[in-house]
Parts: sequence; structure tokens; C-alpha cells
Amino acid sequence: MVKEILAGMAGAACITAILYAVAKYRKSKDADELQGEKIYVDELNSGEIKSWFKDKLPGSGYKGLVFYPTKENLGKWKGIQIEEMENVLIQAVYDESQDKVAAYREISFSVLSSKLDELLKNNGGAFVVEP
Repeated sequence: MVKEILAGMAGAACITAILYAVAKYRKSKDADELQGEKIYVDELNSGEIKSWFKDKLPGSGYKGLVFYPTKENLGKWKGIQIEEMENVLIQAVYDESQDKVAAYREISFSVLSSKLDELLKNNGGAFVVEP
């Protein structure tokens, strides 16, 4: 009986150690994943784009990106994990020195301003903003 209790306690300790290791692994993976913001606006205009970049672009070595989430565009930028969508633009800060996206947000909209629409159409659905 004592051997069975000790064996049960050893098994429980082993399971606890495994669960701890799994939780630690998941936490480290979650820390590595970039989490983007999500917002919705009725009419998306350049003022909305500029105001977010104003707070997020630290200076040289970084670029601002604005693009439709197409398969081609999403394949270019490491770290953005979303699906292709309509009526959505991605706004991102790209760190050139580390070759990765430092921050991004998904902007869902009802109407796209004519100025932004023209800019995106003339540039293949994406454009770069320099700080």
C-alpha cells in the first residue's frame, strides 16, 4: 500500500513537471509572437494613418507600411499573422536593422477616403511611409 501511494505521488510529480514545462514553452512562444491592434473606423483617411505612425515610428532605421492583406503582401512582412480580408488595411512599423515588423494594426473600415484609395491603387495595394 505504501509503495502504491509513493508511486502515485511520483506520477503526480512527473505530470506536474510536464505541465509546467508545457506552460513555460507556450509562454515563451507567446512572447515571441507579435500581437497587432485591431480597430474599426467608418471612413479611413490619411489623418488616421498619420496619427498612429506619429506615436509608433521612432526614427531612422524604421519604415511605416500600409497595405491590403493579400497573400502576396502578407508573405513579404515577417510577423504579421492574419488572413486575407476585404475592407481591411494593415498598418505596420518595420524595423530594418532586425528585418522584422515591430508593431502593426488591422484597420477595418466601411469607406476608404479617395486620397488613400488612389494612393493604394497607384502603388499595387501598398505604400511606404518614411519617418
